[in-house]
Amino acid sequence: MNKSALNIVSSSIQAKMSVFISLLIIIVTVSLFVFTDLVGVPFTDIESDYEESFNSAISGINQIADTRKDNINKKILSLTANIETIVSSSMTKSYVEGSKPLEGNQEFANYLENYRKTYNIFDNIQVADLKNGKIIAATRTVDIGMDVSYQYYVKGAVKSRCYHICFALDPADGDTDLYISHVIDVNSQPRYVIIMNVNASDFLEALNSNTQRGDNTESVLTDQDGVLLINLKHPLADGKKAVPLGAKFFSLDSPIMARVLEANEGTVIGNDYRGVKVLAAYRYIPIDAETGWALVIQRDYADVLAPYHYKIRYVIILIIVYLLASLILTQVMIRWLTRPILTLKKAACEIGSGNLNTVVTIKTKDELGQLAKTFNKMVRDLKEGQAELNRRRDFLQKVLDNTTNAVYSIDPSGKFLLANYKVSCITGYTAEELLGLPFLVLFDSEALPGVTEKFIKASVVGQRVANYETKLIRKDGVTRIVSFTITPLIDNEKIDMVIGTAEDITERRQLEELRRVNEKRLEIMVALSQLADKPANEIMNFVLEKTIDLTGSTIGFIAFGNEDDTEYTVSAFSTSVMKECAVKGADLRFQREHSGLWGEAVRRRSPVIVNDYETTELFKKGYPDGHMPLKNLLLVPTFDGNRIVMVTAVANKDGQYSQTDISQLTILMDGLWQLIERKRLTDELRRLNHSLIDKVVEETQRRQQGEQLLTQQSKMAAMGEMIGMIAHQWKQPLNVIAVTAQDLSDAYNFGEMNAGYLANSQATIAKHVEFMLDTIDDFRKFLRPSKEKVLFDVKKAVEELTAMFAPYFVKDNIVINVISEDSGTLYSATGYPNEFKQVILNIINNARDAVLSKRGQTGQAGKDTININVYKDSSEKIIITISDTGGGIPEDIINKIFDSHFTTKPSHIGTGIGLYMSKTIIETNMGWRLTVRNIEGGAEFRIEI
Repeated sequence: MNKSALNIVSSSIQAKMSVFISLLIIIVTVSLFVFTDLVGVPFTDIESDYEESFNSAISGINQIADTRKDNINKKILSLTANIETIVSSSMTKSYVEGSKPLEGNQEFANYLENYRKTYNIFDNIQVADLKNGKIIAATRTVDIGMDVSYQYYVKGAVKSRCYHICFALDPADGDTDLYISHVIDVNSQPRYVIIMNVNASDFLEALNSNTQRGDNTESVLTDQDGVLLINLKHPLADGKKAVPLGAKFFSLDSPIMARVLEANEGTVIGNDYRGVKVLAAYRYIPIDAETGWALVIQRDYADVLAPYHYKIRYVIILIIVYLLASLILTQVMIRWLTRPILTLKKAACEIGSGNLNTVVTIKTKDELGQLAKTFNKMVRDLKEGQAELNRRRDFLQKVLDNTTNAVYSIDPSGKFLLANYKVSCITGYTAEELLGLPFLVLFDSEALPGVTEKFIKASVVGQRVANYETKLIRKDGVTRIVSFTITPLIDNEKIDMVIGTAEDITERRQLEELRRVNEKRLEIMVALSQLADKPANEIMNFVLEKTIDLTGSTIGFIAFGNEDDTEYTVSAFSTSVMKECAVKGADLRFQREHSGLWGEAVRRRSPVIVNDYETTELFKKGYPDGHMPLKNLLLVPTFDGNRIVMVTAVANKDGQYSQTDISQLTILMDGLWQLIERKRLTDELRRLNHSLIDKVVEETQRRQQGEQLLTQQSKMAAMGEMIGMIAHQWKQPLNVIAVTAQDLSDAYNFGEMNAGYLANSQATIAKHVEFMLDTIDDFRKFLRPSKEKVLFDVKKAVEELTAMFAPYFVKDNIVINVISEDSGTLYSATGYPNEFKQVILNIINNARDAVLSKRGQTGQAGKDTININVYKDSSEKIIITISDTGGGIPEDIINKIFDSHFTTKPSHIGTGIGLYMSKTIIETNMGWRLTVRNIEGGAEFRIEI
């Protein structure tokens, strides 16, 4: 083909299609000729293949049947010859016709055994007496005396007056055996029956295995009554396995077996015992004049036609392969022809998805090539227009994003058309996610009716909606309070869209609510401070009612915990509970571990909010009888150190409880507890003061009762100092509280009072009250005697003691320093921690007295130090040294300072038992060692643990 012809073909789609269709016809024609030449016309020799396969199968199965029938006949002839031999032998006749009875005749039994061993084809030989039907002689002694009168091989021999062959079960081993029996006449009358048996498996070895061929060829053998004599290869039609001598083929409806049992022979196609179609060769094997066996050699008909079916499958596969090849070739041609069109389609789809960088690469000179050039020019023009549109849109978006308000537009159907960055900040959706998103999706079911009404008013009626406040649901599920404005845009009296602005006012509303609640709480705190002299129950009831009002609740109660934090008792009910609840008079105590929802705040050691009481999965145990129903609940624990001392519960708020309610309730209840605890401590201090005076008088009168009372006397003396220390540490906080209270009054009179001013004053008072409470707790723990030895950190004990008493020393310009080798090292020892602290206190008190005495003698005042050094020596022994700058102990008394009642102080100052008791506690009670020595500028006490 010349160049001009090629150009014509390439420039026309019709020419291309003509070329390829012609080529396809040529290929199909050539393929058909080649296939016919190699294989021939399909299905022309099917009949000959079928006849060849069928005739070969008939010939093969007949040959197998004839061979197996001949083998069985030969074995039967051999067995009958053997039994005829033994019956007609002179030895047998001599025994039978002799005067010596056969029963119990060992010589005759040996003769039978020798015969069996000689021929080695019989498993057992027996002789039965026809008079009683019992075995009288046998090669197996276990058979002697066995009754065989009912057996077929006995009855058959008597009936034939000759020999009889049949299959039966051997009672000795339970196997199926072939029995050959023969009558022995005495005086022309049947007198004995000689019986020989052979294992049926050995006799029918070729038939019994049924595995002579790789296909489904099988042998079936029955007796003249149709009783199965060998195992079958397959189960019966009902799925059961046929048992030799247990299955009868007349009952199995086998037409092939019925035919052969009529002494017929031949070949037939029919259904076997399974109901499967087979090709069968059947033979009749005569055993004697009256009986015979039926032998069937069968083969599944599917195996017979296997070569024929293989040929059909081969031809079908060739046809399928040819058709597939044709389809593939046709598909390749079609794809080649339609590739330019598909290229245009793909480019159009990409442009439709927004990809304007698509270029069609068809460079042919036909119609598709011209279309591709036009298409590419259109895309370039569209790309330039899109770029200009994007520039304008980006400019508008930047303007909107830099505005201070959230700006958006919505089409009449309610979907976002445009949204700036502020809208994304409020809603949590990106600008891309908002485009096409329904405006009303942002609001929950409660706010939706109002928002819908406002949107319809703007988008349908055409009225502007300004500053409408509602709740909005962000993408992350958080609820925000927004204020928005919607303005309709009208063009030719038609509302094209609405534009609007929005503002998130959540924090503003929360601050307003918090300010309102704080002002209300401060009013309660001021009123509470005026109730300090009132009874505790009156104070609690006042605070509880104010708490219910503060949180917007309906009911509430206050419960106090016991000392070990295991039981809580409700001590105050709200007025509404007293009116409505029928269980208010009950003994309302709840155990921490076994209580229901009320104890959850104690178990968690944190506040608990339940805003849907009916659906909560917390530890509800139901209402007591008469309890008023609950819809929501807030539980707040109050701590004193690490211990929960009080639990406050409020319930049935018209709305949901929040963290603000927890904060307000926590602050208010802390103030209540501090007031109650301060009243209790004041009463306890007053009682302790009176008790102290009585104890001092009592201990003074009984000081002669024994050394065992000196420890308590020392503690009582120390308690006097502690009260002074408490008073000293309380003086400054009380002054601050008084000044703050006076300042509050002045601020109120001069109009300077506001929420922030009152909150700061309240925080100052609460801080100093907490300091005073901590001081009382620390001294109360110190005064509590240790009941038993425990493992404790001696360095931590020293630090706790100095923290309590250091301010008392600071007023005398004395600094206490605690020094150790490593701040992270543990200095654990077993002893009495409070008594150990008393020893340290006694020593540093003596050091303080020595410093003050030195100052009085020298007249020099300055800063002195007491150094407490805690470390471990090379043997890991804990060493505590307490050194001072008090000038030391005179050498003439240094060995006496640990003696009882020895003191260098005036009688109204010292008792002489402090260091004595320290020595006793350290060495006698704890087994440690306490010594003293003078160092440069002072004395050093040394405790070795």
